[in-house]
Amino acid sequence: MYRGKEIKKQKILEAAYQLFSENGYKKTKIADIAAAAGIGKGTVYEYFDSKETLLISIFSSGVEEHLDSFKKVTECEMTQTEKLIELVNLETTCTREHGARMMKMSQMILDNSDGLSADFIKRMNEVWNRKYKFVHQILAKGIETGEFRNMNADMATVAIMGAVGSYLNLKYGVSILPDVVLPFDAKSFNIEELIGFLLEGIRI
Repeated sequence: MYRGKEIKKQKILEAAYQLFSENGYKKTKIADIAAAAGIGKGTVYEYFDSKETLLISIFSSGVEEHLDSFKKVTECEMTQTEKLIELVNLETTCTREHGARMMKMSQMILDNSDGLSADFIKRMNEVWNRKYKFVHQILAKGIETGEFRNMNADMATVAIMGAVGSYLNLKYGVSILPDVVLPFDAKSFNIEELIGFLLEGIRI
């Protein structure tokens, strides 16, 4: 029964994403989503209490799985350097595969509802804080064991997350900002070189 409900919920999310993308958020009705998913309108409300909740759920789908992957890395038997590299690689894979979808949803959310924007920002803050915790844990442990140099772990965590985020935004065009002409070719960037820069800054 549980598996069947999960499949139905996923069908609703996929149908909603398709319609939101094709017709826009405001023009899409719950009845349209139900028809596209092949279910009754009332069934949609069994899973989502509003169109706004559905939109945020589309954005959030996969986030928990991604964060669970982060958590597993911090708990496995590897050096702190290996753990940090693995987290960067996980973030890269996630952005490459789902980044465009996430940005499209975030733009719809910020554009379409005053109350929804506040909920969305709160959710994004929760996600960022959890990622921060995982990276900080690795750095703090590395400093404690002597694998990394003595430094401000908070500042190093913010610097690493900011560098990785900027790299991924440029590399994969994941940005809600208008198109801009860059004075370099971001396609030439590679994650191995970025990781090398980061490790040079924290190793002894």
